[in-house]
Amino acid sequence: MATIIKITLMDGGTISGRADFGKGSPSDSIRYDEVAETFRGCAAFAEWPSSKANQVVDMVRRLEDLSDVRTMTALLQ
Repeated sequence: MATIIKITLMDGGTISGRADFGKGSPSDSIRYDEVAETFRGCAAFAEWPSSKANQVVDMVRRLEDLSDVRTMTALLQ
């Protein structure tokens, strides 16, 4: 599944690119740490405290060990 992007600049010029396999696809897998860093970046943009974002990352990393998922969902509110 190809990803094609074309950006039109304010001066009318264009930039385009193509990736045959997007990051996270079976052909170009993504590591947990990469996803975690993306989440932390989004959380920082949303002005979440980094301690809260780190708690979510840690809980997701050990999701199968959580006795009650409501602890994690409460952090996401």
